[in-house]
Amino acid sequence: MVKYLLSALMLISAYLPNSVFAQQLQCGNPKKVIEELKEQFNEEPMYIMRNFQQSNLVVFINKNTKDWTLVAFDSEGTIACLVSAGTNFTLLENKNNKNL
Repeated sequence: MVKYLLSALMLISAYLPNSVFAQQLQCGNPKKVIEELKEQFNEEPMYIMRNFQQSNLVVFINKNTKDWTLVAFDSEGTIACLVSAGTNFTLLENKNNKNL
């Protein structure tokens, strides 16, 4: 299920041009964004996905609180934008009781 959710997020991001991200989302220097997520929220990168525009989506997770943040990085790696954030991150299990 996580696989399908992450695929859907990649598809959605593929149709949003980088200028849309910069205008509607909070964006900044990638190193600073990563540092802030680590220092303020104790979130570490858990998943990375590349979309059809060759930009990356990264899910940052706080394993203790189960809070998460989805960050989009442009294809050049010069800008990072916060796409969404939430709580209660859960790894789903497949039929064989293994994490997806």
